[in-house]
Amino acid sequence: MAFAAAWAPQQKGQMTPASTPPKDAATCAQQTELLSSVPVAIVAVASGPRKLPEGWTHKLCPGCRFIYPRSDYPSQTRCRQCRAAHYQANKADLRTLRRNNYYRDPAKAVAKSTAWKRANPDRYADYGRRSKYGLQPGQYARMLEEQNGLCLICRSPHPKPLHVDHCHATGKVRALLCDLCNRGLGYFQENPDRLASAIKYLREHQ
Repeated sequence: MAFAAAWAPQQKGQMTPASTPPKDAATCAQQTELLSSVPVAIVAVASGPRKLPEGWTHKLCPGCRFIYPRSDYPSQTRCRQCRAAHYQANKADLRTLRRNNYYRDPAKAVAKSTAWKRANPDRYADYGRRSKYGLQPGQYARMLEEQNGLCLICRSPHPKPLHVDHCHATGKVRALLCDLCNRGLGYFQENPDRLASAIKYLREHQ
């Protein structure tokens, strides 16, 4: 069965149709497993939705025609890959649209944004980490689990969320650190020689 059927997205205004992003082998294999569990026939049709069983915990992306768990994108219509492709194809227009919506009623826009952040703190944090460090949703949680919830330097638990430590020269993410250890590296300008000199100083002047 051809899962990624041809699709011509119907966008508002003069938006540029985004091409369907390719799927990797793992995603295609997952589709085969999911479709084998569907108790009704599902037909890949370019126009019109495919029928899914009532109460099923998955939803259909109208862009790539793939089935995904609802938890992957509960409030969006398209999957993450198709949304990203649409954004890249219409980046300038979408930014202008958002800016115009903001200036039309700034108070309403700020209130809506604040309410969403409060209602979705984990997703908001994921968006921030992806934008700043390139971490994908769920990657921070996996790193935290691998470190047993502890700072990788002081090995101590902390009530506040650990910071994502990264190399400022290359942008590479290194590990999760507590606020004190993260700031300490910054104050020493991430210079190993200065840190070694500080360790030597402390041991000589105990």
